[in-house]
Amino acid sequence: MFLAGQTWAAPGITSITPDQAVGATQTATISVSGSGSLLTYQWQRNGVKLTDNGRIVGTQTSTLTIGTVSTNDTGSYTVTVTNASGLTTGGPSMLTVVLPPVVSAITNLIANGTNVVFSATVTPVEATYQAAYYWNKEGVDLSDNSHIHGAFTTNLTILNANSS
Repeated sequence: MFLAGQTWAAPGITSITPDQAVGATQTATISVSGSGSLLTYQWQRNGVKLTDNGRIVGTQTSTLTIGTVSTNDTGSYTVTVTNASGLTTGGPSMLTVVLPPVVSAITNLIANGTNVVFSATVTPVEATYQAAYYWNKEGVDLSDNSHIHGAFTTNLTILNANSS
């Protein structure tokens, strides 16, 4: 209850979730710590006020949660914190939604005694992430030896291939 003559501390922001990258279909959470009395919150993405819709919740709380993120959720998130003494804006906290790599189908016909090269193309390759390659046969990881080269690269070479 507000009493006549009572003064409130102006709102402040002590911390906000740092920039983050989240995999598509994951859940993203952005939180702010505010200081002051009787605070209210309003989250925005790229300057547009957010509202709760079931997938996005907490738009008027200190913690914003976005379920099943998609690339449309990528952006700059800010929060306005208010009370009777004023308002302050926190952020931005950048959210980047990262798509999983997709491996193209690999098909080769192998003739006994020939060298064969398998190639993989991974898309998209995110600028901030490096793809890692692990070739396997029937679920068992391969490693380089005198017969196999490139077990951890985009191109796997099998020398003198045979039916096994």
